[in-house]
Amino acid sequence: YQRRVHGTLSECLFFFRVFVVVFFRMCDEFDEITILEQTLFTQGFNAGHQKAKDASTADGYTFGVTEGIQLGFRLGLIEGFVSTCSQLQASGVKTFSARTLRALDGLKQQLASYTLQSKDAMEGLQALEEKMKVLQISLGAKVRAPQTDTLDF
Repeated sequence: YQRRVHGTLSECLFFFRVFVVVFFRMCDEFDEITILEQTLFTQGFNAGHQKAKDASTADGYTFGVTEGIQLGFRLGLIEGFVSTCSQLQASGVKTFSARTLRALDGLKQQLASYTLQSKDAMEGLQALEEKMKVLQISLGAKVRAPQTDTLDF
C-alpha cells in the first residue's frame, strides 16, 4: 500500500511539473501574442494618424487656396470699381453728386485701411462690399444680391 501511494505521489509530482512547464510555456506564447497584437495596433494607429494628417493637410491647403481666390476676386472687384469711378471723376467725363463723392471718398478710406491680417478681415470685407453698394446706388445703378457666395471652377 505504501509503495502504491508513493508511486502515485511521485507520478502526481511528475505530472504537476510537466503541467507547470507547459503552462508557463503557454503563458509565454500568450504574452508574445498579446505583445504582437499591441505592436500591430500601435503601428496601425500611427499609420492611420499619419494618413489622416496628410489628407487633412491637403484638404486644408485646397480650402485655403479656394478661399484666397474668392477673397482676391472680391477685393479686386471693389478696387476696380473705386479706380474706375475715380478716373471718371478726375477726367471730368461724368460729374458726381456730393452724396456720390462722399460715398466714393469713404470707400477709398475704408479700402486703404483694410488689412488681411486683422482678426475681422471677413467682416471688414463685408463692410467694404456694403459701402460699394451704397456708392453704386448713389450712381443710380440697380444693385442685385449675388446668386452664390462662391466661385465655381
